[in-house]
Amino acid sequence: MSQHDPLTYDELRLALQYIPADDRETWVNVGNACKTEYGDDGFAAWDEWSQQAASYKAVDAKSVWRSLTPGMCAWVPSSSSRRPVVGSVSAAR
Repeated sequence: MSQHDPLTYDELRLALQYIPADDRETWVNVGNACKTEYGDDGFAAWDEWSQQAASYKAVDAKSVWRSLTPGMCAWVPSSSSRRPVVGSVSAAR
């Protein structure tokens, strides 16, 4: 397993610009990764990113954030099957 350092807050905000926020599963997984890596300090970046979705509602973002469990394993689609991903936003160094 490789050693990694968390992205800086600015790196996180920049990286999130390249991920569409419209898919709910992606939205929740990214939120969980932010909460896992940054705790409640990750909310501002996740919420800012969330606002690019047409369906964004601040009350929903706050509610979902409170329900997220740091470190929870999530499932995301891959090209041929589904694979587990542990919620973490980090850069390999």
